[in-house]
Formats: sequence, C-alpha cells, structure tokens
Amino acid sequence: ARVIAALGPPAVDLRTLSRTVRLAMADYPATIIVPALRARLDETAPGIDIVVQAWRGAAAAFDRLANGGVDLATSIFPVLDNRLRHEQLLEEHYRVVMRHDHPAARDFNLDRWLEHPHIVVSGEGRLRGSVDEALASHGRVRKVSIVVPTFLMVPALLAGSDLIAAIPSRCIPGGDTHAFAVFAPPITIPALPVHLAWHARVDEDPAIQHVIGLIRALLGENGAITGSAVGDGDGGPASAVPITPSD
Repeated sequence: ARVIAALGPPAVDLRTLSRTVRLAMADYPATIIVPALRARLDETAPGIDIVVQAWRGAAAAFDRLANGGVDLATSIFPVLDNRLRHEQLLEEHYRVVMRHDHPAARDFNLDRWLEHPHIVVSGEGRLRGSVDEALASHGRVRKVSIVVPTFLMVPALLAGSDLIAAIPSRCIPGGDTHAFAVFAPPITIPALPVHLAWHARVDEDPAIQHVIGLIRALLGENGAITGSAVGDGDGGPASAVPITPSD
C-alpha cells in the first residue's frame, strides 16, 4: 500500500475502459472538435463513448459541471471557483461576414456595417454581446434583426438576405468560395478566449483525463482541426478575404 501511495495508481489500459464522457459545448467548437476526437478515441480508447449535450449557455454549463450533470465543458469561463479546473484552448477573433454581393461589401466601413440588420448567435437568447459592448465604447449601436441559438443557422440566413453577422473566424462558412465576403471588423473587438473546464472530482478519472489530453493535443496541432484565423484581429483596415474549406 505504501509503494502504491508513493508511485501513484497503476497504469490503466485505455483500450479496456468502458465509459461515457459527457461534453457541454456549442455547435462551435463541437463541429471542429468532435469528429477528430471520435477518430482518436477509436484508435486509443474505443470503449469511451461521447455524449454532446445541448448548449444552454456558459452559466448553465458551469452549473452542470458543479452538480455532476456534465464531465467537460467548452466556453468562455472568466471566473471559476476552486472546485473547477480550466485551461485556455485557443483565442478566437471576430470577422464580419455577409453575402458576396451585399451592398456593404463594395465599400465596407463602420457606417456601412451599421446600416444593415445583424444576426446574433446566443445559446441564451441574448440580444447583446461583446460586439455591442465594443460598439458602445465608440458611441455606436447596431440593429439586431434576429437571434439564433447556433452558428449552423448563419450561412443560410446570410445567403438570402442583407443580414450581416460578426462571428468567430473559425465559424466562417466554407465550401463555396464565392458565396460570402469576409472583413476584419472596423473597430477593435476583444479576442474570445475559449476554455475547457472540468470539476476537481475527475482529476484522477482516466477516461475523462484521456479525453482532455486528446482535445488539448488536437487543438495544438498547428490549428489542424480548427482552421486558421483570417487576419490578425487588430481592428485595422477592412478587406475582403477569400474563404476556402481549409480556412
């Protein structure tokens, strides 16, 4: 017993584990993390199943971590109590997206951006966010025409209207390189730190810690599954950016 206490618990054969790990995350970053995560688990720990729970906002994810309703959560967690662990996975930057022949795309600037109705993505149904706070610091406001709970709804809404969306760079629709015009915001919008969080109770759980390690590794492999941000996010001069699936 003293030897075990000194050396730690014996190594676990991950391939023999049979366990379900529950994740709370929005469609972004789930759509870029989960496929690669499942493939890595099939290679290293095929008995670990993944359940991605419906996203209801960061506050709800925090509560589910605390009460054991979820094992891992990905969001912006600026303040956590000492029961919860968290680490920053990546830093995201906003980009302004519209259909390629949008009226504002010809001479995009702050005034042109604010002339048109906007889409907001919020799992909690909020009308305002960090974009609005940045605009308020310049004494400006935007007209929010629609709030949707998922980034997956944004491309169809943009394609058939004069709506504009300010979304994370890795959520920019790919596939049709001529469908959308993409610009750096005409004002500085703070970057979004994306965190992975878990409860201290699972610090020694081999299945959950293995999933944490895989997510950490996947996001560290030169952005391979996350894509590259468009531009540097400094709020400098806006310019149209061609988008390809690899972006």
